[in-house]
Amino acid sequence: MTHGLTHLDDAGAARMVEVGAKAETERRAVASGSVTMAPATLAAIRAGNAPKGDVIATARLAGIMCSRDNVAHNTVECPQCLIRPARPSHLPVRQKLASI
Repeated sequence: MTHGLTHLDDAGAARMVEVGAKAETERRAVASGSVTMAPATLAAIRAGNAPKGDVIATARLAGIMCSRDNVAHNTVECPQCLIRPARPSHLPVRQKLASI
């Protein structure tokens, strides 16, 4: 079977390949999510007086840490992964408070 993909063997099964000598390429990943909450909770976050502090700053930090931890986890815990380790250079996290 000829398919031209280096990560597949002749039978089409996934396999490891050496990628150490490949040049780095720029890649971009985008993720999104939403949180539903009571109107009073949203009002407290907007006013900056949520009982547990700055919710927006905590969410931003959590998003950055999750991105970094995910990269480290996939590189260390999954050595058989068919991906090259990512080296994030920029992890912007943006939030938008919106009423539905």
